[in-house]
Amino acid sequence: MTNSKLCSLGDLLARGELTALVAHARERNALANAVRAKLPAAEAKELVGAHWDETGRLVLSVRSGQWAARLRFRQAELGTEHVRVRVAPPGEGSA
Repeated sequence: MTNSKLCSLGDLLARGELTALVAHARERNALANAVRAKLPAAEAKELVGAHWDETGRLVLSVRSGQWAARLRFRQAELGTEHVRVRVAPPGEGSA
């Protein structure tokens, strides 16, 4: 960052500098919630996040390899043939 002047988050949002980032985060959250709604409760709880990659593949992030393996078998239930399941790094998706 070349400008050392500090400003509030509200100022950044008001200027529109973070608007795209906020919109992107909301889209990802909505997608993750839609995927969770299609999963059994135990698996939905382990889903950390979801997004579409540049090739149009649904990418799901889960807490462990065990849950990743289980979700790979649920492609048809998720409504897409192109699913990638990955294990999220520790701390990702924690609130």
